[in-house]
Amino acid sequence: MNCSIRWLNRYLSPGNVTAAEADAVLTAAGFPIEEETALPSGDTMLDVEVTSNRGDCLSHLGLAREVAAGTDRTLVKPAWTEPARTGGAAAEVLTLRNETPEVCPLLRRRWCGA
Repeated sequence: MNCSIRWLNRYLSPGNVTAAEADAVLTAAGFPIEEETALPSGDTMLDVEVTSNRGDCLSHLGLAREVAAGTDRTLVKPAWTEPARTGGAAAEVLTLRNETPEVCPLLRRRWCGA
């Protein structure tokens, strides 16, 4: 996974992790760095190897959590701005339409009465 050091620092406090420090911490946590690329913008891009059992680290926030855990930094979670929907049945909000019932016989039987 490509990881921008600038973006990674958005989720850390203090947000001053260097590429070398992120490399050391992530490698020690089991996420080796395959490549480090200096970008024209002054940012550094790390190509982080993420194993299939760690899907939680396929984002900058997930990698920032690992860096925070391996350093004296605090994870800064993004603010949630949309109110969550609560109450009511899912059918009040969602509609299931099987437009190709021949491909999915289970849905055809269950939802279409076939």
